[in-house]
Amino acid sequence: MTNEITKTVFLAGCGGGYDIFGGLPHYFKIKSSENYDVTLINYSFTKRHLLSKYSQQLTTLLFRVDPRLDVIWLTDDVYFPEQRLANELQVPIYAILCDYDETRIELIIEAYKYLIQERTIDELILIDGGSDVLLTGNEKQLGTPVEDMSHARAVHLLSSDKVKSKYIVVIGTNLEVGHGVHKSDIDTRLTALSSHAIFTWLWQYEHDDAVRYYVDIFTRCCPRHSIVHSLICAALQGRTGYYLPEHLRSRITKSIVSIGEETCVSTGYHFDDVMRENVYFERLTPALNLRQVHDVILIAQGLVNQCSENEEYTCGSTCIETCNYKPQICVLMCRSEYHDITLPKDLVETNDFPWIEHVDKVARALDAFSPDRNGWIDKSVHI
Repeated sequence: MTNEITKTVFLAGCGGGYDIFGGLPHYFKIKSSENYDVTLINYSFTKRHLLSKYSQQLTTLLFRVDPRLDVIWLTDDVYFPEQRLANELQVPIYAILCDYDETRIELIIEAYKYLIQERTIDELILIDGGSDVLLTGNEKQLGTPVEDMSHARAVHLLSSDKVKSKYIVVIGTNLEVGHGVHKSDIDTRLTALSSHAIFTWLWQYEHDDAVRYYVDIFTRCCPRHSIVHSLICAALQGRTGYYLPEHLRSRITKSIVSIGEETCVSTGYHFDDVMRENVYFERLTPALNLRQVHDVILIAQGLVNQCSENEEYTCGSTCIETCNYKPQICVLMCRSEYHDITLPKDLVETNDFPWIEHVDKVARALDAFSPDRNGWIDKSVHI
């Protein structure tokens, strides 16, 4: 008797880097049922030149990364989690390039449409290591939402005729404290979403093969490149408090994140239940690149001003938002000359921007969200 494929699943790392590794326990559980067809996808921080050299380009942003035997070039200094994971699992990993200039939401959609082809996908699951994808934009401080939200917006815009069900799954939500998010804001959001959770899974290293396989594989995939998953794995192996794995100590001198049981909890939600309260999600239009996504998020938080109504952008479109203030700052590149997102001190002193207390506050906020922000304590690029 032959096994018939009954369900097609896309399992995708949401916010770039090693996020796809957070999907491994789910992947192993799903694969234990042989009638599931699972495709692994990652929003990739890997440099284009590496993807172009060692994988097959399928669309502008999409690359198929196959297992390779010739990996002498894949030293510990080479950042290429998709290749490492493909070699471990002996399956292809589909990498969608995440680049602040090249990546536009519409090109992420193009990548997914290529993968879907004529099929109907039963489930598309976005995996986030942390809690960026859950936050609404109303929090006191956000972490690194640009990657998560650009990817999520692209998934949202995929036709429901082609993707039947969309889900968001998180692991290690408390670790976003390492990116400056207030723990109280994370807890408030988790409480607000608690009635919408479709599952809560406490990962246990000792009693669950799927979780143990995840830890073993991550440990072999140059773990110093991912702070988040290093801390998740440490917590799974019984470490608590402000523990810092040895392989991270050249990058981080001190941890500000307390790990424990909550670090090991994975929770799943219906996609729309998460995005319903997001204050800027609908403003992320397909033509935006990641720098523009970053700017939209700043505007939504009230940290910088928008264009006045009907002012033209350099792309020729017009501003669809009204604004109570003149465009002393324009982060959407309107035709005015105010393209500098550094707030002049005299403007603050005249209270033209009453929601901003002083220049230092803006500088900190802009640093926290800058496209080349490296995050965590040591400004490490990869999380």
